[in-house]
Amino acid sequence: MIKFFEVMTTGFYIGKLKKFGPTISIVIVIPFLFLKQKILIFFIILFISLIGSYLMVKKTNKKDPQEVVIDEIVGFFFIFLFLEFNLTNFLIAFVFFRIFDLLKPFPINFLEEIPYLGVVLDDLMAGAYSLLTIKLIAS
Repeated sequence: MIKFFEVMTTGFYIGKLKKFGPTISIVIVIPFLFLKQKILIFFIILFISLIGSYLMVKKTNKKDPQEVVIDEIVGFFFIFLFLEFNLTNFLIAFVFFRIFDLLKPFPINFLEEIPYLGVVLDDLMAGAYSLLTIKLIAS
């Protein structure tokens, strides 16, 4: 069971790549964006990310293990619950998501500090900031 969560949280081991694991892992979202049940898929991924991140934090004894990339996946997927998927939106969302994920403006930096849950919550907030920014620019 723990092996399942390790495979999922590392994005099928993409997270084990030394430099670009989190960035590359976002590509995993693409096939899910073509499915009709996006909300159900989102909550399944969110559930797996919360449990898996908790287990990986315990296993590695790190606050936010670098190899865990499911948090980026769920945070980026969140954007497309409210945004139409096309190449332009994907690229714009990708840029904003990476900016917010790297800069961690308030309250992202605060959420990141919450034990265990912070692994996922900061990326969900980065997704929410990205979505809000895209919607504001589009209007």
